[in-house]
Amino acid sequence: MNWFIIFSIFFIWNFQEYHCCMKWKRSADYCECSDILDFLDDWRGLNVMCDANFRTFVTIFFNASEIVRPDGNTDNIAFVDSTNLQTEGLGGPLDIFSSFGMSCENKKWYVTKYPHGLRYYTQNVENPKLITRDLNGKKSEIKFISCVPPMYEY
Repeated sequence: MNWFIIFSIFFIWNFQEYHCCMKWKRSADYCECSDILDFLDDWRGLNVMCDANFRTFVTIFFNASEIVRPDGNTDNIAFVDSTNLQTEGLGGPLDIFSSFGMSCENKKWYVTKYPHGLRYYTQNVENPKLITRDLNGKKSEIKFISCVPPMYEY
């Protein structure tokens, strides 16, 4: 009984549980961000695999991004798409962490990869604009994630 109490105290003292990870309390590499699943809109899975289609995307705001807001953008919002919306592709399972280069810094989640560019709207809502050059490596804070689970019927 005494060993159990000592072991329990040791465990509680040395480990700390976070929403997104469990690490040694003294470790320099601790989880400082909220759970990435908090950003997902109707999440039903245990991992972050999505179907690459027009309903899987990340929403960013230009004012929380290293990307300069283009002239004509009226609402400060842009979308990082999982597929080319012009060709619509075949889709299939997509690991959004590696595809969008998601990372955690300063308690915020960012994307750093833009596989099909960055889509944004002007006053002409029917024709979205696309930025495709010099984006990869630039950080944009994640505001919302739309993820359609693979094999989801819609």
